[in-house]
Amino acid sequence: MAAVKQEEGAASGRAKIMISGYESEMYNGYLQGWRKESFSSCAEGGGHRQEIVWMNYECYAQMTLADMEMDL
Repeated sequence: MAAVKQEEGAASGRAKIMISGYESEMYNGYLQGWRKESFSSCAEGGGHRQEIVWMNYECYAQMTLADMEMDL
C-alpha cells in the first residue's frame, strides 16, 4: 500500500522522476502520460528480462565529454 501512495505522489509532482521496473498494469495506470522506454537486461542466473523505465520528463541524447567545456 505504501508503494501505491508513493506512485500517486510521484505522478502528481513537479520533480524529474525516473522509475525502473518491469511491465506493470499498476504503473501503467498511475503513470499515464509519462515517457515509457523498454530495454533488455540480464537477470539472476543469466536469464533475460524486459526492463521498463517511466519518466515524467523528456529524455534527450546522452551527453558526452565532448559536449562539455573544460575550463583549466
